[in-house]
Amino acid sequence: MIDYKVEEVNAYRRHIHFSVEAEKVNETLNEAYAELKKNARIPGFRKGHVPMRVLKKRFGRGIGADVAQRLVQTGYEQVDIKALEVVSQPSVEGQLTEVQENTTFTFVIGVDVRPHVSVANYKDIEVVYPDSTATAAEVEANIQAQLNRKQRIVAVEDEDAAVSAGDYALISLVLKDGNEEVVNEPGTMFHMGNNKFYTGLEDSLEGMKTGESKECSVTITEESNFEHLRGKTFDAVIGLQEIQRMAAPELTEELAVEMGHESIEAMKATIAADISKNKDENLKNQARVQILQNLVDNNEFEVPQAMVEEQLRALMNELRMQQMYMGRNPDDVRFSQEQMQDLSGRAVFAAKAACLLGSINDLEDLKVTEADIEAKLQELADSQGQSIESIKEYIGMEQAEEMLSERVQEEKTLNWLLDNAVRLDAPNASEESGDSEVAEESTEASVDAPAVSMKSSKADLVEAAKALGLSTSGKTKAELLEAIQSV
Repeated sequence: MIDYKVEEVNAYRRHIHFSVEAEKVNETLNEAYAELKKNARIPGFRKGHVPMRVLKKRFGRGIGADVAQRLVQTGYEQVDIKALEVVSQPSVEGQLTEVQENTTFTFVIGVDVRPHVSVANYKDIEVVYPDSTATAAEVEANIQAQLNRKQRIVAVEDEDAAVSAGDYALISLVLKDGNEEVVNEPGTMFHMGNNKFYTGLEDSLEGMKTGESKECSVTITEESNFEHLRGKTFDAVIGLQEIQRMAAPELTEELAVEMGHESIEAMKATIAADISKNKDENLKNQARVQILQNLVDNNEFEVPQAMVEEQLRALMNELRMQQMYMGRNPDDVRFSQEQMQDLSGRAVFAAKAACLLGSINDLEDLKVTEADIEAKLQELADSQGQSIESIKEYIGMEQAEEMLSERVQEEKTLNWLLDNAVRLDAPNASEESGDSEVAEESTEASVDAPAVSMKSSKADLVEAAKALGLSTSGKTKAELLEAIQSV
């Protein structure tokens, strides 16, 4: 009783022309008047007994408008919007014709749909995707990073060692103000660079060796916690009894076992595998981005604004969620004009990439299977430390099944493109070359930096930041987390 046909306006705009037969119009009008008659209150008539001619005369225009909206909604509900791939809210095109008895009612609804792009040259795309095998330097740097996290303060055995920045010096100290002995410490620990009491003593201590003593003049700075010493100059007698430093242990078979490995060789093998896995995942992600960039650059087409707006909302929500994880109110997040321009550009790119992936999927008929969905659910469960049943329950509560399927579909298409790409080595890459410090930073970032959140202790956040080569000095817990997550 309601017929429609779809008109292609352009690559992504469709007009759906509806025609409602007179019989359906009359039926809907009668239903509307029947509902009105039950509740209408008109002077001179009992409730529910107002004649139809009176109702039509008094409420005809309003009923006509209401019935028009009902028929528009009923007609649009008959459209298979999933098959049509609608990406926007529907809108009535032009003015609705007047609803009249015994007359066909027509209207047009406009929608945006996902464009089907004639994708050019999507096979054999050249991508930089070098070998991900871990180098010996990366493995050694990783091991050293783990050992460094086990550093302890130990006495320096070398008799020729001299006090330097960061050392702990066990000293005897006498401070005199003229003939008055103000301080007599037979043994106190002095940290070079972070002492809160005898501040100003560092210059005199630096370079001293165990067993040495010296007489000198010392001015205690205003930063001292000893108020009675601040800003005063004293005659000092300093004796260095012992130097202590933070030192990492040597890797032994026993320590390797303590760290959860069967042996040193097993530890190296495990680390090498982890590094390779993380490197490969990073390289794979970079290669996927290269593929998308290539596709977007080489396929010109217009993308529906509705898709861009959807991607923009997703990007903004993602940034708000990051702020929430750092303990901030996501509702307080404000974006500058420059940020909005950047996000808008990224949203256009994401919308175009989605269209291109969808078109390639159509061309290659890359269907998502139950096994694909199950594998993705298991991946999500593993990454979040939850059971697959809890992940399924959450997705069901959020009614996110379709979103999950779309995500799996895009990943499957991207992986297919990567499998059909031409892999290139990175320029000037060599297996063992490169600064060891760079290798250490790369290794620590990919393997040793733990997953962190606001639930992590500040000590864990500091360790993670150091593993990524970030400065930790003076940073709050929230600032540390933000710095780590920005890498």
